[in-house]
Amino acid sequence: MEDIQCTIMEKIFNTHNSNYQKIFFENIEVIISIGIHDFEKVKKQKVLISIELTVNISPADDSISTTLDYDQILEFVLKIANNKHFNLQETLCNEIANFCLSKSQVRAVKVITKKVDVYQNCDAVGFEIFVSKDEKKIK
Repeated sequence: MEDIQCTIMEKIFNTHNSNYQKIFFENIEVIISIGIHDFEKVKKQKVLISIELTVNISPADDSISTTLDYDQILEFVLKIANNKHFNLQETLCNEIANFCLSKSQVRAVKVITKKVDVYQNCDAVGFEIFVSKDEKKIK
């Protein structure tokens, strides 16, 4: 099973190609309205969001116009964190993934969310999604 997963990942990421490139955001901290419980709907909570983008870029002249502007991704995450309630981390991840995949340079995306203050006996509870443009199935 692991060999099959490696083959799929290599195909998606095209790791044998010299054009493999990744942009990542690690542990974006947001205070967000998320959860199904009444107390979660009243009080926002801290969530850490990590995003990995497999991209196809050719920054020929060291100009932002030839790559993906990181600010667009970060601003989107902060905007939805501040303006919306999510019942599920799954929905939050899907919305971020769909936005990232709407960028022409992005070939695949992995989004991880972690609610860090939910349980006293663990560091976090979270959700992870991986989607490529070739196999996009989320809506």
